[in-house]
Amino acid sequence: MPAVFAIAAVITMPNRRARASGSSCELVYLDVGSNIGDSLHAFAFHRPEARLRETLKAAGAASYQTATTCAFGFEPNPQHTARLQATQARLGPKFANLTVYTETAVGGPEQVAAPMWLVLAGGSKGVGSHLTTTRPAGPASGLASPVHTVRLSSWLRDFLAPQVGPRVPVVMRVDVEGVEYDMLSDLATSGVGRELELYLTLEWHRGSKEQFYAAELSHMRMLDERFARYPNRCFDGSCNLTAGDRSVLMNSLEKTLAFMLHRAGITYVDAYFDVPAGGKGGKTPSEQAWSRTRERRASLLDVST
Repeated sequence: MPAVFAIAAVITMPNRRARASGSSCELVYLDVGSNIGDSLHAFAFHRPEARLRETLKAAGAASYQTATTCAFGFEPNPQHTARLQATQARLGPKFANLTVYTETAVGGPEQVAAPMWLVLAGGSKGVGSHLTTTRPAGPASGLASPVHTVRLSSWLRDFLAPQVGPRVPVVMRVDVEGVEYDMLSDLATSGVGRELELYLTLEWHRGSKEQFYAAELSHMRMLDERFARYPNRCFDGSCNLTAGDRSVLMNSLEKTLAFMLHRAGITYVDAYFDVPAGGKGGKTPSEQAWSRTRERRASLLDVST
């Protein structure tokens, strides 16, 4: 498996049947981690999950039309290839374009430079299959295979941006099994937020981040200890942690990345809910305002012109 994958190789994959037509795309939908295609099906029939509904609302596309939407799916698990190809053929006529990249993972620069490994699980749906950054040892090694990986920031800049331009909303639903930590930090620093109008929602895999950031743990602990040593850095001394609680940076990475995206002009959206007093009555959507990131992006564009 080569160390670096060319984007051109990805966009000419055999399963890419439909063409991407920038002129007909009033909305772009990226389904990163398509699994068996349920999320693509739900989007096609206007039944997206709560966090994606909130993202579409933030993008001004709550009443989207599939006929003017260009959709792209990415899924690394070969157990889902046949089903996803059938889904693309069945749902394709509903869209301006529908392209599903099978047997293709999405990540950041580190996942492209060194292969990720897909560990396959049994069963027709492959439930329990997962990605890992290191080749498994023991019995699992026989079920592992390297995965073709695309760098999201490069795909957006090199493939999508020339086709749709900076004004078409790009809504991304991301489920990448822990790779989001590297992928989002790369996205936030790539500058692609100035080239595309990006709206992103994702599933965080907090239990996986120590695996993906293993080499960085000692550095994060050093930073926590140094910053906690000086109470004046948080004025009231609240960040002067005890010796048993020095994982602030690791525990706040999600919030840090969301703010980094905001500063890059990329709207990170989540499905936040409030629980009524007493815990009865279910969850109600909380009041949210995502326009500030759009204002931030506009100011970035003004500075760069």
